[in-house]
Amino acid sequence: KSNSSSAFQTHHASTTALQMSDFDFPSAMPEKPQQTMREKLEDSATTFIADITARLGEGVEPPSELEALKAARDEEGGDAPTLALKIYELMIEQGMRYDVDPDNGKLT
Repeated sequence: KSNSSSAFQTHHASTTALQMSDFDFPSAMPEKPQQTMREKLEDSATTFIADITARLGEGVEPPSELEALKAARDEEGGDAPTLALKIYELMIEQGMRYDVDPDNGKLT
C-alpha cells in the first residue's frame, strides 16, 4: 500500500509543477505606450469619420457634424470633452438622419 500512495504523491507533485501561468515569463514585447484621453478620443474620432464616410450611399450628403468632428479632432490644443461631445453629436445625427441599407450597410 505504501508504494501506491507514494506513486500518487509523485504523480501529483509533477502535475502541479507543470501548471504555470503566462505571467511566469517576462514578455519579449515592449509595453504598449499609454495614451491620454485626448489621444484615445482622436483615434476614435478618426475611426468614426472613416466609417461614416465609407458607409455613405452614393449621392448621400455627409452631415455637417462630420466636418465639426474633423475640426475638433484636428484643432491644436483642443480639449477631450469637446471632442467627446462632437463624437456624440455625430452618433446622434447618424441615427436620426440616415437609414441603414440591410443588404450592404450603406447609409441612405
